[in-house]
Amino acid sequence: MFKPVVPGLYRLALGMVNAYLLYTPRGAWLIDTGDLSSGPTIANALQRMNLTPAQLRGIIITHLHYDHSGGLAYLQQHGAPAAIMHPRDADDVRHGILLRRPFRLTPPLNVAQELLDARPPAQPMGQPTVVDATAVHDTFIDDVIQVIETPGHSAGHISLLWQMHGGVLIGGDVCMHVFGLRHAVGHEDEHQATVSRRRIGEYQYDTLVVGHGTPLCGNASDRVRHIFGA
Repeated sequence: MFKPVVPGLYRLALGMVNAYLLYTPRGAWLIDTGDLSSGPTIANALQRMNLTPAQLRGIIITHLHYDHSGGLAYLQQHGAPAAIMHPRDADDVRHGILLRRPFRLTPPLNVAQELLDARPPAQPMGQPTVVDATAVHDTFIDDVIQVIETPGHSAGHISLLWQMHGGVLIGGDVCMHVFGLRHAVGHEDEHQATVSRRRIGEYQYDTLVVGHGTPLCGNASDRVRHIFGA
């Protein structure tokens, strides 16, 4: 079920990845949709929040990877609205392509690089979906969710800043919080990913939530700057 992080923001743990439900004055936004098997779990969790997929104000996908966009098709088949993404990732998700290469794994997972590289490039993994490519840097979704471009993990990766409760950064896979703050498991462009980790340190927020790992609560932006620089 969705569990509160701060008032108005809820986290749904889907195995190794998280989805989030954020309430603005205009309605509820689902942020990320888990993997290809996550759709029914998310729909059931929404029901516990007295919501159906059709009642969502919108869906925001932080990036194209299958563990963040995989449940989108199921939810849209059950009435969910179009998703919002960055233009550099949106078209692939529309066509069910949920992983691109080159994608370089970070240690210690880089031992599996040959297995990843053996997969056919740009292979469709999911079903077609409806995606609006409108999430670009420094725009606002519903007037209160600021889009921050944080490419590297994928070319169209975005983070979201919600200026409530001292600021909440919803970071997707710009970094992980598993046994501390650390790099994501891999990147399309490692240099861009390094720049993006430093970019999120330029903002002020008390809470950081990410795709993989637990929320970081209390002086989160200071801790990000300490680990990744700014």
